[in-house]
Formats: sequence, structure tokens, C-alpha cells
Amino acid sequence: MGNNPNAGTRRIINLRKEVLMARKAYSTPEQQAQANKRYYQSEDAILKRKMRNYKSNGKTFILNYATEADLQEYEAYIKARRKELEESNR
Repeated sequence: MGNNPNAGTRRIINLRKEVLMARKAYSTPEQQAQANKRYYQSEDAILKRKMRNYKSNGKTFILNYATEADLQEYEAYIKARRKELEESNR
């Protein structure tokens, strides 16, 4: 690295470029679209999408529509879930 303080940074950038270039690339937009379609139909993608939607819907409800009674009910659910997680981690 010598006397150049940017030499380490340049090395990291070059390594990152090598990693990015090693990724699979598709020669046409149609091939990329087909790959995207295959992924979005996979079980993993479906589960991730469901979880993202549930999280977003719950947050929207709590922040915009929940009454005090609703919030107390959710707090009870959260306490029960935390207890389940603690027990499963033992």
C-alpha cells in the first residue's frame, strides 16, 4: 500500500467490481423478465412478499386507525410472541 492513503480503498473498489462482474447477466431483457418471473413464483419469494405485506398492513393499522383498545390487544399479542421466542431460544 506504500505511502498512498487511497490504495486500500482502490483495492476494495476493484474487488467489488470483480464480484459484480461475476454475477449472472442476461443478454436480453426478455431473459431477465423470465428469470424474474421464475423467482417471483418461488415459495421463498411468495413467503417474503406475504411477510412484507403483513408488516406493512399492521404498521398502517397501528399508526393510522388503531384505538386504545386495539393497541392494548396488540400489546398482549406482542408479549405472548416474545415469550414464545424466549422459550424457543432456550
